[in-house]
Amino acid sequence: ILCCRNFLHNTEGTALIDHIEHNNISWKRLYILSDAHRVRPIVYGQLAPFKEKIGEGNLRELRDASVYFNAFAMSNKRELMRLLQLLSAGKISAHAFKGIEFAENIYGNLSGREFSDNDIIISQADIPEVIELMAAEGYHSKDVEFYTRFPGQYIRDYKDLHFEKMNGGVREFAVEFHFKP
Repeated sequence: ILCCRNFLHNTEGTALIDHIEHNNISWKRLYILSDAHRVRPIVYGQLAPFKEKIGEGNLRELRDASVYFNAFAMSNKRELMRLLQLLSAGKISAHAFKGIEFAENIYGNLSGREFSDNDIIISQADIPEVIELMAAEGYHSKDVEFYTRFPGQYIRDYKDLHFEKMNGGVREFAVEFHFKP
């Protein structure tokens, strides 16, 4: 919590290092909690300046997770921008929100808060065109069969269509299209 407060400038300048120096910190528990709350990059960014006092080994998991997430975030940002361009070219009104948008606007950087997929909002009238475009781009969705068979029920009972793009049996990208009437 102190790392996040420090990030938000809600603590005195020395509060974090004072806490580190005067308390027995379970670095494994810190990692588990920062992972659960999806703030590993923030926590690592706040602790990295003190790695000599903390010990590099205590920060290794946080550092590795932050490096991995940074690469993941940049790759997802490129894919999001590419998809938004394709949607625009197809005259489909679409806007990014949550994940990347949230991280950039609230935390001030792409890697500020962890996310696992790209979220795009569309009009429900554009769902058939989105399904077609995503299939042409190599994305697959378990939702499409249900939507195709029961579109009215799907619109009533669900908030989005989830698509995944696989690469060698591993998920490369995930995109959720949230629809509005």
